[in-house]
Amino acid sequence: MNRSTAPNYTRRKRITFLPVANDNFDESEMPHEQNELRLKELVAEAMVEFELRMQSMLMASQEAKSSPSNENLWDLDDVATYLNVAKKTVQNHLAPRPDFPAPLRFLGRSPRWNPNDIKRWAERSRGR
Repeated sequence: MNRSTAPNYTRRKRITFLPVANDNFDESEMPHEQNELRLKELVAEAMVEFELRMQSMLMASQEAKSSPSNENLWDLDDVATYLNVAKKTVQNHLAPRPDFPAPLRFLGRSPRWNPNDIKRWAERSRGR
């Protein structure tokens, strides 16, 4: 989940209750049932918001598990070794091709690929 789609957890809702009875308040103006109804609405809203946050956290954790970490990604050396070609061949001839998998990340100037993407590409290329 990238930052643009991540939910904003810093936003806080202001909870306002209707006035309660005191010396300056006439209960006939604001019956107790309205306060109770407002409280039920707030609880329902909070439950929906909680459920949405839990779902987004679950999705984020599943994405994190399914996307390879930096240790599992292949660098230029790994790709060249797997394809049995020189690093320069990968860099200058294979990587620029439109059918070659795009790198997932760059660590500094070094691209990193998902090994499964490279393996699938190699299988498709050999079948030509």
